[in-house]
Amino acid sequence: MENQQLEVLERKVGQLIIENDFLKKKLGSLCQKERREMIEMNHENLSVRRQCSLLELNRSTIYYKTVERVHDTILANEINELWNDMPFYGYRRMTAELRRRRYQLLPSKAGSS
Repeated sequence: MENQQLEVLERKVGQLIIENDFLKKKLGSLCQKERREMIEMNHENLSVRRQCSLLELNRSTIYYKTVERVHDTILANEINELWNDMPFYGYRRMTAELRRRRYQLLPSKAGSS
């Protein structure tokens, strides 16, 4: 009786290994965005960590929120307008002023024009 159960379990493990290998190969054809969309944040049996591991994703990509960047020409026009109004501002003050106006930018962008 015990031998039969052992054989059944060994067959199941073998089948699961074959299925796992098959899914890993198919996973390679999916882009990162598609794999990210497969994550279920409130899955009752699999933690987010385990899902990320299975889908070969870094956990940080799940929580990352993209920041909308202002188009460079719009930003350049705004910098030019600020420069005309306040030519005595250096790049640090210019950056601070742009951030006060809700622009998302790197400090190097303010001093570029």
